[in-house]
Amino acid sequence: MTAADAQRFLQAAHSRLDYQRSQTQIIVDDVAWIVGFVRGAPCRASEATRQ
Repeated sequence: MTAADAQRFLQAAHSRLDYQRSQTQIIVDDVAWIVGFVRGAPCRASEATRQ
């Protein structure tokens, strides 16, 4: 998966979950991302714990 592919995937997942007011964690290339209805999303899981 290219970096551009990964970014498009994260944005699509984030948009869908944000619309449904849901959230989840997705792992792309060994990096955990928080997507969905969360402040600051999409963001890396390690960044979400610092907020």
